[in-house]
Amino acid sequence: MSKTKRIRSVATADLRTALKDPAQLLLIFVLPLLALLILSQVTGFFLLEAGDAVETSTSGNMLMPVALTASLMLCAFVRLVTTLSHDVSSGTISRYAMTSLRLHEFFLARTISNAIFFSIQATFLAAVAYVLGWQPQFTWHIAAGLALGVLAFTSFAFVITGLTKGSAAALAFAYGFFFIAILCGVLIARDAFPSSAQVFLEALPTTALVELSSKGFLYRLPPQWAWISLGAWAAVTPVAAMKVFRWK
Repeated sequence: MSKTKRIRSVATADLRTALKDPAQLLLIFVLPLLALLILSQVTGFFLLEAGDAVETSTSGNMLMPVALTASLMLCAFVRLVTTLSHDVSSGTISRYAMTSLRLHEFFLARTISNAIFFSIQATFLAAVAYVLGWQPQFTWHIAAGLALGVLAFTSFAFVITGLTKGSAAALAFAYGFFFIAILCGVLIARDAFPSSAQVFLEALPTTALVELSSKGFLYRLPPQWAWISLGAWAAVTPVAAMKVFRWK
């Protein structure tokens, strides 16, 4: 079997398994939809500065960056940690060592399946938001930021699973990191924290992704620190994933 066919086979298997698994469907579609519907009803929730709220014609441009960031984390990070941990504990991963599949091919296949799932997820959320009255605006910053986010979160899932050997600690860290990252700098504005804490928050991929997409929806240039932060995650985590994740 050629390299392309091996990658396609693993990605297709992941897609089929997820579509048959209620728990994965919950993470991919149900929870992001519920979050979007609930947060769209919360007055004063939105993250951007007061001036942004006045200048934009719809609150969707402030809500969608949060919804997209949370849904990307659920799909590309939490879901992947869950499935990788199950594959490790069940012995599926170790059996790959006896096949012609290479680790970087497996990583690429899961990155592709994550990208496909998130594309469907984002389209679904955008359609719901449009029905709720959102008037979408798109710039290349949004697409570039989300692409970097898919790579960074997928790689980080491999890193965490590799470090914990797929134990229960992997799931505990995944959900803990998700709630902390979403709460700090996403649901609660970065400016609400002390200046010393803001430096830490700017280093989180979630904060950077929200900043990139929110400015993109408003046709504004995002700050340089957001590109540096998210770009660093997307550059470093794939290398780390190949170092710490093993078949056995």
